[in-house]
Amino acid sequence: MSRRTATTSSRRRLQPGQRDHVVGQFIKAGASPLYLHVAFEIARSWRSTDKAGAGGRELAEDTKALIVQFIDALSTSHHHERVLASRTLGYIAAAKDGLSAKELTAILFEDDEIKKAITVPANKQGVEAPKAMPASVWVRLHRDLEALLVEKRIDELPLLQFFHRQLAEVARERFYVGTKAVLHGALAAHFDAPADPTAAAMAKPRSSGTIYSRRSLSELPYQLYHAERRLRLDEILMAPDWMQQKLNAFNPQALVTDYEQFGRTQMQNFIGRTLRLTIGICARDKRQLLPQFLGRLMACADPAAPAFLASARRVVSAPAILEQWPSLTPPGAETCRLEGHTGPVTALVPLSDGQLVSGGGGLRLWNLATGESRALEGHTDRVN
Repeated sequence: MSRRTATTSSRRRLQPGQRDHVVGQFIKAGASPLYLHVAFEIARSWRSTDKAGAGGRELAEDTKALIVQFIDALSTSHHHERVLASRTLGYIAAAKDGLSAKELTAILFEDDEIKKAITVPANKQGVEAPKAMPASVWVRLHRDLEALLVEKRIDELPLLQFFHRQLAEVARERFYVGTKAVLHGALAAHFDAPADPTAAAMAKPRSSGTIYSRRSLSELPYQLYHAERRLRLDEILMAPDWMQQKLNAFNPQALVTDYEQFGRTQMQNFIGRTLRLTIGICARDKRQLLPQFLGRLMACADPAAPAFLASARRVVSAPAILEQWPSLTPPGAETCRLEGHTGPVTALVPLSDGQLVSGGGGLRLWNLATGESRALEGHTDRVN
């Protein structure tokens, strides 16, 4: 056993009987590193006089049960209100990519149950109720949950996620499944807000619409879909201004994924197919997104097309060259355009993983989902 796992955070060593209990249960659990990690976090709270294996100081015999034991301990009266720990883990489980500490504290305080748990004690003590999550509450909660979480940089922010798949599974089973509509609804409401005034002031002026943060652009479609807020999801999937902001923040594939996962109407299908057709163009010049829609969907007979195209014309950034007649290839005529060869293409070979190899003045490997390719180099003679 390592020095860290035999010593508490205050540098107090586990007593021999305590260490033997931890090691014995660790072996029974199949010597899982995750078990040892969680067991250590539980043992940190033991006093030197506590007898391990008795009096509430027993460790569960398998990893999942030990995780449950640890999480339940966080919700006792000696730590936090039960709803605070359960909601925190539930919100992290419901997030697409995790949540930042700032997002999590704001979302928690917007939750009526959490707000009640925090403000009622303050009212009883005759002090003014807090208007935001008290820093002391978050610091204590984060310290106790730290063993379950890892921080990863996503969307240019450090986001909190479960550091192990099994931890995420337990959290989803206990704190997500039964309340997922509430959790996704709260996250959707949080991310469906415009960027803060400072971010909006720094953003480039737009013809119309709301300025969204990078995190909102990433999370909102996912949260609306799982909250079953279909009307609002349809609104943003049909909003050219939203599409342009998301493309500017990410890449064409991120936008395509929204329509593949969440699109349901015929018009949304046309938009998704147009996006796939123009991935290469938009990757090179993101300003081409709306002109491409206007040129390729001009002849679209879907009843929703005129309103969508009119909206696109209102928000397209000048200067721009716009088609006056339907001269660009519409969706359906092509599935994907593969650009990269400088000479005639003489061979195409589909691969079992869904990629494609093309030959003609050299070989290229294509990812058909993104339209991206790379040259295959190394041969010094003709490839047959």
